[in-house]
Amino acid sequence: MASVDFEKLKTKQEVKALLKHCDREERKATQEHSNKQIDKSKTGKNLQIKRSYKETCKRFDDRLKYLDSLENANTRKDRVLCFGLEIPCPADITGKSQADWVNKVLDIVKRQYGADNLMNAYFHRDEAHEYIDCSTGKQRTSLDHLHLFVVPEINNRLNGKQFSSRANMKKLNTSIHKMTMQEFGVDFLTGEQTKSKDSVETLKNKSSQIALQKQIEEQDTREDALDLKEKKLNRLEAGLLERESELNIREGKLNARESDLQAREEALEKNTEEYTIHNKNLFKKRKSLEEKEKNLNALEDKLQEIALRQEEERKALLNDQTLQSKHREALQKRNALIALRDKEDREQLERLNSLGYERF
Repeated sequence: MASVDFEKLKTKQEVKALLKHCDREERKATQEHSNKQIDKSKTGKNLQIKRSYKETCKRFDDRLKYLDSLENANTRKDRVLCFGLEIPCPADITGKSQADWVNKVLDIVKRQYGADNLMNAYFHRDEAHEYIDCSTGKQRTSLDHLHLFVVPEINNRLNGKQFSSRANMKKLNTSIHKMTMQEFGVDFLTGEQTKSKDSVETLKNKSSQIALQKQIEEQDTREDALDLKEKKLNRLEAGLLERESELNIREGKLNARESDLQAREEALEKNTEEYTIHNKNLFKKRKSLEEKEKNLNALEDKLQEIALRQEEERKALLNDQTLQSKHREALQKRNALIALRDKEDREQLERLNSLGYERF
């Protein structure tokens, strides 16, 4: 069905390559295009925001740099950096009305995703071509279409999954359809296949409201199935990322262990010669210690002899001290007796003197 096509772009190179491909001046300067459907004679009629290729690239780089500088930035390696939105212009809108329709679509995109996230917009009129519709076998003409490049910023963070959720895609398609019906009286969601076998261009086809509703329901069912499949893939991806993280940790530990073992091996090889020299020095030192031990044993024997001799002398000295002590005690007793006798003699002499005896 005619609707907005969402293309995920995960690298800067991929985004800038598409910006260059879509830019009017860059397209004019290209000698030969890989897309053979481009009619360079009509390239000058293409519309775009007045922003050069280099200015658009700088705007894209600056926007990513700003978002990456914020807290809780999405820095995953597989993050979606930008979305390429391809929006077919209904065949019944022609001439100057196309520019009016493009501006109103840009207003819708800016309201839904933010003007700061819109890098540039390109309306291509130079890729119209005839092709055979593989579903009907009829010849059809591709539609003029709008290319938008939008950074998927949600709440100051890159979030490609929410940006391209079924609800967001449906909201954008519904908003464009309502605007196209109200302002131009033309269906945007036509309910028909719009892509040829060889190109991404959309086709003109108008259907009844009943067929449109049926196509929307079928699209919702398909989108539900895709959402389910995406959830399964996300779970699988999370499991793979977790396993990859575990393997990286294990590899880091093994590398660290290998480095440690190599360092230890080098240290052991380096110390082998020093160890041999050390053993020789220890042998010499042991011989010297054994000689010293002999001398010490001889000295110890000599000291024991001196100690025995000193012990005998000490015992003799103690014995002499004991005899001297006993001698002093006997001498003291003798002196006491002598003193007692002298006292008695004096007393007797005094008595005799008192009786009138004279001494001879």
